[in-house]
Amino acid sequence: MMWNHYYVSQLDETDCGAAALAMILKYYGSRVSISTIRKYAQTDKNGTTALGLIHAATHFNLAPKAIKTNISFLKGNIPDIPIHFIAHVNKKYGQHYGCRLIPETT
Repeated sequence: MMWNHYYVSQLDETDCGAAALAMILKYYGSRVSISTIRKYAQTDKNGTTALGLIHAATHFNLAPKAIKTNISFLKGNIPDIPIHFIAHVNKKYGQHYGCRLIPETT
């Protein structure tokens, strides 16, 4: 299963953004530690900002784009989105990042 091959576990509750970016980097063949990503994303005790993830992704030669949408759009369109993405979700208990990788085609 593809997901297991690229999965990177969080080290603590502030690492979801860094772990999500690590999975995308791993997909592209780059093994970057969460601590290194945290450094470039300027992760602190509150976690990682979306801007921090953009800075870190750019440092690792990705070309990130930020868009603002709502959860109903994502729920209805995830199968049709042809790119890997990290979703930044604001919940009443705090923020969270999730990663979606596109299955490899041969």
